[in-house]
Order: sequence, then structure tokens, then C-alpha cells
Amino acid sequence: FRMPYKISSPESVAHANLVVEDLGINARTIEITPMVDGYLGNHEPDISSARLGNVCARTRMIVLFDQSAKLGALPIGTGNKSERLFGYYTWHADDSPPINPLGDLFKTQVWELARALGVPKEIVDKPASADLVKGQTDESDFGITYAKADRILHHMIQGYNKAKLIEIGFDPQDVELTWKRVDGTHWKRRLPTVAMLSSTAIGEYYLRPVDY
Repeated sequence: FRMPYKISSPESVAHANLVVEDLGINARTIEITPMVDGYLGNHEPDISSARLGNVCARTRMIVLFDQSAKLGALPIGTGNKSERLFGYYTWHADDSPPINPLGDLFKTQVWELARALGVPKEIVDKPASADLVKGQTDESDFGITYAKADRILHHMIQGYNKAKLIEIGFDPQDVELTWKRVDGTHWKRRLPTVAMLSSTAIGEYYLRPVDY
């Protein structure tokens, strides 16, 4: 499904069409502008660009999950490990799909996989962007490139602390930026916090390998 908003880059639509044609799959375009602007025009005409991006992302999930019900299918997520560790996604939007084949790959690994699979070069090599706000790119939002961040993240989740990361050669400012980003978005990677009123609060005490 292609779900552009009115300020989405025409290049993104063209690149989506490249993939559709290359794979020979069925595709459908559902324009989200009327849905988004119906809310904004009536209630939030002065919305910030960050909030607009979140509204667009959540609107796309409304469409995607409804279409999955219609088709008897499951939505597939496209988020990667770098985005998840940085909290760089819209809560209850692009983190919602129940299946995520790329979730354990850093962004730089996703690019390498794409090259190995023959994804068109113009798609792989263009700056990563959610294309929700005109001119926005992931790395400009982060203040660090994926190439630098992924190496730091790899060591962080292996248990390296800040001092050790700096000791093995990482730039102190890059380490601090990455650490702060991961630490400040931990809440997004948890289940909703439950007020514990019993010893069987789901998600706090009561966890099963296979839930009902």
C-alpha cells in the first residue's frame, strides 16, 4: 500500500513504484490527505511538524490494519534495530505491526541486505527519511550518521559503558549523544505501565512464554 500525504515527496512514490514493478506485486494507493486534513482543518490548524508526522504515521496504521482485516492478512513492520534503540518511530504507529523481519538488523545492515537482494541503487543510496515532513532526514534529526551510531549501538548492547566506548576509540560527543538517545526513549520499548493492584498484574508479574 502506498499511503502518501500531500507533502510527501513525489520521488518516494516513484521509488515505491520501482519496487512494485520489479517484484510484480499488486499495489494500491490510498491517499491519507483527506483523513489527516479532516482532523487538522477542524481541530488543529497550527499543528507542529513533529505532531503532523505522528498523525500521518498513525493514520497510515489505521488504513493498514483495516486493509489487513479486509484481506485476512497481517501487516508487516519495516522498523530496524537502530530506529528502535533510538526510539525513532511513532508510538502505536510504525511499531504496531505484529511481524517485523528487519527488527534485529541495524540500519547499515538493512542497506547491505538491500544491495545483496538487488534493490534499486537510487532507493538504497538516498538519504533515509520517514518522508512525513518536507526536507527531513533521519540523520539530520539524530545529529549523527547511521554508520557511526550503529557501531556505538552494537557495543552498547553488548554491555559496554560510556567510559569503555571512549576507551576503544569512539568520539565522546557521539557516545554521549547515542547514549542519551537510547536512555531517553526506553519507555517506548516497554509494554504500557500497569497500576499493580495484585500479584498477577499482566506485563509486570504475570508473564507466560505463550500467552492465551
